[in-house]
Amino acid sequence: MATKRDVRRRLHAAAPAAAVTTYPNDGNDPSTPGEPGIGQPLQYASDLAPWRSPQYVPGAPQRMPGFVRGPVAPLIGAPPSATTPTPGVGTATVVLDPHHYANVVEATTTPSATAGVGTPFLTQPAGLRNYLELRNPDTNTGDIFIGFQNPASSLSSIRITPGQTYLWDTVVPQNDLYAFGEVAGELLVYSFSNIAGALPP
Repeated sequence: MATKRDVRRRLHAAAPAAAVTTYPNDGNDPSTPGEPGIGQPLQYASDLAPWRSPQYVPGAPQRMPGFVRGPVAPLIGAPPSATTPTPGVGTATVVLDPHHYANVVEATTTPSATAGVGTPFLTQPAGLRNYLELRNPDTNTGDIFIGFQNPASSLSSIRITPGQTYLWDTVVPQNDLYAFGEVAGELLVYSFSNIAGALPP
């Protein structure tokens, strides 16, 4: 009686040999890696022909067709003598925005002790105000309220507590500014900067 081992041996012996494909030489150098020679047997998992040179890696970046090339594209891969930028090609132009620079003026004022009355401590500039800072320097007195375009009161939107500072350096109020203090005689410190220009219509 045949054992399982005998059966396995018989099946293995009866199995057909793996297919061997012979590729003819296509005229290129048979010594090239991946290039089969005449009658050279090669065995692959599929019937697809192998790459001609599967180990070949380009020595420089390839410029692919069909892309829009920028102004610095001619400098890529150029010899060293040609890598010096020419005016207008791959160079930056410095643009200075005046509102990013401030000539700061510092001052102090005594806020009105009566809500809803008073005169502005800072009026709307003839040009543009590009910096504004308000500080309540006292640490043990009352709050200071700031009014825009109208006298300040306890209902004003800006409330500066003792020791607190408000700073505007991006979107800066242009209005007349009023101050109201909860305690008579307290001090408001303010800094501002104006530049030439006009508000948009």
